[in-house]
Amino acid sequence: MRGVLTQGGQSLLDGGAVAPVNQDPNRVVYLAFTSGTTGAPKGVLHSDNTLLANARAIAGDWKIDAESVIYSLSPLSHNLGLGALVMALAVGAAVISNSSNYLILYMPTYAIRELGLPQSTAFTAAVAAAALQTVVVPFVGIWVDRVGQSRVMIGAAALFLLTSYPAFMLLNAHASLAVLMAMVCWIGLLKSFFSGALPSLMAKIFPVGTRVTGMSLAYNIGVPVFGGFAPLAAQSLVDLTGSKLSPSYYMVGTALVSLLALIALRRRYKV
Repeated sequence: MRGVLTQGGQSLLDGGAVAPVNQDPNRVVYLAFTSGTTGAPKGVLHSDNTLLANARAIAGDWKIDAESVIYSLSPLSHNLGLGALVMALAVGAAVISNSSNYLILYMPTYAIRELGLPQSTAFTAAVAAAALQTVVVPFVGIWVDRVGQSRVMIGAAALFLLTSYPAFMLLNAHASLAVLMAMVCWIGLLKSFFSGALPSLMAKIFPVGTRVTGMSLAYNIGVPVFGGFAPLAAQSLVDLTGSKLSPSYYMVGTALVSLLALIALRRRYKV
């Protein structure tokens, strides 16, 4: 039964009975099984004395007493490496979310400049995509609470990867308000699956002590790098390649990065 040490040097059992505390330093407290150097199994008995022998020797050699303060060091390279790995995976998981969000904002410019569509048509499609996300994201949040974040996000990343190029092909072949709205709303729908799952995913992969730091750094690295530069990257690809389909290359590339990061996070953290 479990005992609690009292001031009288005795243990009070759960039932109220008082039993003496075993203060014998040579009592067996741990039994280890080992094969040693002979290959034959054997057991080694450990007492309080044997377990504390090294600590007593260190305390004696270093003149450690009750007033001493001991600081311990952990391998800094390991901690930094692990933290950098988790941070990289968190940033990678959000790459397609950031790039797709800013490409939606870029689509009016693309539609006007590259497809020759009127401004009203281009901006109507962008507003429709934003409205769709406003409605869908809360329901995605409810859904991921039931099935898990990585499943939903991996599926969305795979769809980004597979459908970005065909979507731009369809838009270039049939440039109109209906097709533009359908294409931009499709991107917005897939983006919604990330928006509803990403915050809780990041909260899970960072420990409590560094959660706010990890989430804020991952978000504020990924958004400006992969989101803020997305319109520049998309238009630069058009100018360099001469292909109006080239913005899809950026989406495909960022979707692949997120897909690989999400698979790694799912394997490591079971999210």
